[in-house]
Amino acid sequence: MNKETRWEPLLKDGVKGEVFVMNLSQNDTYTFGRIKMMPHSSIPLHPHKFDCEWYLDEETGETYFCPKGESHDFVNDSNKIKYLLSVKKAM
Repeated sequence: MNKETRWEPLLKDGVKGEVFVMNLSQNDTYTFGRIKMMPHSSIPLHPHKFDCEWYLDEETGETYFCPKGESHDFVNDSNKIKYLLSVKKAM
């Protein structure tokens, strides 16, 4: 397994608990990846000044969208690991 397909800790100020990311593919416009959020973990509120981002909950199929210029956070307040697909589009 190469470095690009391994789970790496999300090193973002304000992350609560344990959150991991896996880069799947990237080009000049799109970044595709997965996020693994351990129980009771969260990604802090942060802006998307130059891109937009979609999350897809792999278990429920729910989607979450943050348009360019907006901010969002994400909280896993459950007792289960949550897996998300992530797509970022540079604009």
